[in-house]
Amino acid sequence: MIVETLLAVAIWALGLTCLAKVFTRGVIGRLEIVCIVICSAGIGWLTFTQDSTADPEQRVTDRPNAVPSGGYVSSDTCRSCHESEHHSWTASFHRTMTQVASPTSIVADWSSTNLVFEGQEYRLERRGEEFWVDFPDPSWGGLADGDWPRLSKKIVQVTGSHHMQVYWYADGVDRKLRWFRFVWLITESAWTTRDASFLAPPELNREAHAGEWNFSCQRCHATHARMRFDSETKLSDTQVSEFGISCEACHGPGRDHVAEHRNPIARYKRHVKEGDSPSLVNPAHLGSERSSQVCGQCHGVLATWSEEYGFSNWNTNGFEYRPGDDLHATRFLITREMFDDSAVRNSLSSSNPDVFPTMYWADGMIRVSGREYNGLRASPCFERGVGSQKLGCMSCHSMHGSGERIASWRNDMLKPETEKNGSCLQCHSVLRGDDALRKHTRHASDSTGSLCMNCHMPFTTYGLLKSIRSHTISSPSVQESLEVGRPNACNLCHLDKTFNWTGKHLAEWTEAAVPALSAYQDAVPASVLWALSGDGGQRALVAWSMGWKPALEASGDDWEARFLAQLLIDPYAAVRRIAYQSLVRQPGYEAFVYEPVLSTPEQRSAKAKEALTIWRQRRVDEGKVPNALYLLDDPYRNISDRVYDELTVNRLDKPIRLSE
Repeated sequence: MIVETLLAVAIWALGLTCLAKVFTRGVIGRLEIVCIVICSAGIGWLTFTQDSTADPEQRVTDRPNAVPSGGYVSSDTCRSCHESEHHSWTASFHRTMTQVASPTSIVADWSSTNLVFEGQEYRLERRGEEFWVDFPDPSWGGLADGDWPRLSKKIVQVTGSHHMQVYWYADGVDRKLRWFRFVWLITESAWTTRDASFLAPPELNREAHAGEWNFSCQRCHATHARMRFDSETKLSDTQVSEFGISCEACHGPGRDHVAEHRNPIARYKRHVKEGDSPSLVNPAHLGSERSSQVCGQCHGVLATWSEEYGFSNWNTNGFEYRPGDDLHATRFLITREMFDDSAVRNSLSSSNPDVFPTMYWADGMIRVSGREYNGLRASPCFERGVGSQKLGCMSCHSMHGSGERIASWRNDMLKPETEKNGSCLQCHSVLRGDDALRKHTRHASDSTGSLCMNCHMPFTTYGLLKSIRSHTISSPSVQESLEVGRPNACNLCHLDKTFNWTGKHLAEWTEAAVPALSAYQDAVPASVLWALSGDGGQRALVAWSMGWKPALEASGDDWEARFLAQLLIDPYAAVRRIAYQSLVRQPGYEAFVYEPVLSTPEQRSAKAKEALTIWRQRRVDEGKVPNALYLLDDPYRNISDRVYDELTVNRLDKPIRLSE
């Protein structure tokens, strides 16, 4: 490559020298003619030889290649004219969602680390600029622990840049990838297993299937991905136009736009003329429906409409959809009701069609992260909104931050006004002003209880080992919580209050009847019922809320540890980790150390007892009575052991798998 570059420079220099002599003398001599012929031939030869095979990226054979096609030109091309936008995109987590493995992209601690899980050792080694793993061959399960043959593999690609990173190694025969069993939790600086990074039944222990990234992850973690699977040879020659979610994922292919603006005069005319360039899409100017579809192409549960846009075409060319198109012309949104159709279920997951229904609450509201488009479309503000008052993704989010806000913006990509009530007040202007807001919310106007999102977009969605806001605008309802199982906003903040307390207050405000309640629902805080009797997803949500600062301020922080200690031995690894994250936010647990996944069940049980001992001793030392836990017969006004055992025994242990 260096030789070719030097040769090109020499040819151009020779040509320029000849032209200079021609202009100086005004006459073309034989020597000049010969030189010009040589230069022309040389330039033609270089152009011919610099085909796609000369691109070093395409010579890589052990992972998918970044090869722009179909009009895509890559984000580097955008930078020359759109420096500011490129800068903020570079700071975003979209950019780094998938990257080639390198010392820059890998954030995990890889320094001579040995990981042990279920008696097997996994060794990490860094060799210069390369990252290697040595581990038992997952295809040999069933042998005695010490008999497994071992594999040594180089990590070639990473996925994830915000909360966790997944590491991929080459399958060995084509561009298919397998995931390494461990992932790095970025915010905690800790390792966990791949399965434990999701909320999944404890018996789930999936093998690292070849091609999972190529078939599934690439759809949303790369730009313009093509799996290119050969059904005869069973080999994959996967390509993407760019790793990560790039400029063209939202604005569409840029080739025509670049060509249109190559002429500086045309570029200047476009700059001073109002309106967008027809060769590129600006989602901010599409209107709520189409701009939200740009996000929905990844943030939704979608399937294809017809065979025309089925596997064969998608396999070769990727999705037909381009920003600005009607997303639903080629793909349709999967709703909870559709799972009554076995064909739909099997088209989504032939290996485990029962996974997808668990992604929804019983009334159809989405309960897993990464599917916010489903939630938006079910919102009254989207369904009934008109024109500028139709809620869309860009009502609250901005894909480009600026200035000092970039560091905070990149977490959720929120507009500055959204962090208060600005986005909601665009339509609900009658609530402007402290008095109007206080009257509507029954909370002080400057409190978290008067933030629209806390009541109407509560943390009832699960993902990334935490609770996430629902993207379906709704209002708190005790009846809904009882029928559907979804926690309501009031009891997720007022953790120490019962369904009865919430029902009475909502009845005063909305004239809704207080629903019929069981003895426990009447006397035991709703959060405790979810923590002890709920399904795995409910337990995860309430465990997170027990560490949420506004909830601790509203409910007190001197009693939750009793229930978080129980969740340290929960069957679901994700619930155990979330409970631990909340426990260390309680007073007296700042130095408490616990490993929710790599430890043995006996070790976890011992740590749960230690956590409970700390809680009980603090009650004795401080003489505290947990505030408002008016529960039955315990002298510390905590739930009695008898009731505690009954609630735990009657827990909803149906398998829950929330696949993000």
